[in-house]
Amino acid sequence: MSNRRVLVSILALLIAVLPAKTALAQGPSNTGHVTTSGIPSSSPSQSPDAFDSGFGNGQIRGTIRTANGHAVSGATIEARDTVHGTLITSVHSAADGSFNLSNLPTGRYEVTASSGVEQARERVEVGRIGETTVDLLLSNKTPTGNTSDSSISFAQYKVPAKARSLYEKAVQFMARDKFDEALEKVNASLDIFPKFAEALTLHGVIQERAGKSEAAIADYRLAIQSDPKYPLPYITMASVLNSTGRFAESLSFLGQAEHIAPNMWQISYESARSSLGKDDFAAALRSIDRASELHGGTLKETAEMHLVRGYALIGLSNVQKAKDEVQAFLTREPKGHVADDAREVLRRLDNGTMSASN
Repeated sequence: MSNRRVLVSILALLIAVLPAKTALAQGPSNTGHVTTSGIPSSSPSQSPDAFDSGFGNGQIRGTIRTANGHAVSGATIEARDTVHGTLITSVHSAADGSFNLSNLPTGRYEVTASSGVEQARERVEVGRIGETTVDLLLSNKTPTGNTSDSSISFAQYKVPAKARSLYEKAVQFMARDKFDEALEKVNASLDIFPKFAEALTLHGVIQERAGKSEAAIADYRLAIQSDPKYPLPYITMASVLNSTGRFAESLSFLGQAEHIAPNMWQISYESARSSLGKDDFAAALRSIDRASELHGGTLKETAEMHLVRGYALIGLSNVQKAKDEVQAFLTREPKGHVADDAREVLRRLDNGTMSASN
């Protein structure tokens, strides 16, 4: 039985197979107060880099494994250029977790491995001739594929094969931005097994993308009730609560998630957002540094991590470092209304009109 488990951005999900960020509401208010509703949830982002379009002779070889060393077979491996996020090619990992992306033009790529709604990613550079290697690691310790593990909850063994197959098709549609098709498949999966926690979580993600926050929260609650040992709905719940200003509730769910999966960076990332919302800037800084550590260190930080750290540093009156972090975000994410908000923050910092006091 396939026991595909979740990693993000997750959200965003997470929710990570999700190519777009969730819950990007308003940015800094007119008074200069920094709000977490304008900070992206824990979903991946793209960054602008040089890219030479057209077919080439470059290759990206690699492996995809879980944190405890299990090979992940059948994962979707995608290579996207980092200028526009355009999908260049995709393959599925072999039984030993290996993959090969070939005929790639010169340029910089984001390589993403998706299994269920779990995801790992890495940025690499490909020359005109030669081979680039990358080893991807899913942060969830639960193995993926046809292996067994004592940490798999009993609830997962009860999911019928047909329901899981429909769910996995829904995930594939989500990865290709085909949201209507994804909703159709996940609904069909839930018709077969209404207590399918992974499908309920994905249904909630789709609801949230459609702007239906309360409906998403209801789905996440059902997912938690159906499988209390499944970490993702706690995190997606926390994220939507952060984006709607319910920071104390968010921290409660994150605490529960941490007991289940203490090494998921999304938990620390959303904890940082919660702490920002509560004006606990020191706690926010600790949490975002922990998220960075779990994500692979400073060289592998997401753009959003820089933004959260920058806002925490504003609260701690460390203006120069705050400006550096916000600028680091803008270097990698120069477009969109979150970037516009970040530029406004920099302007206010330069003018001395934004500080911890306001």
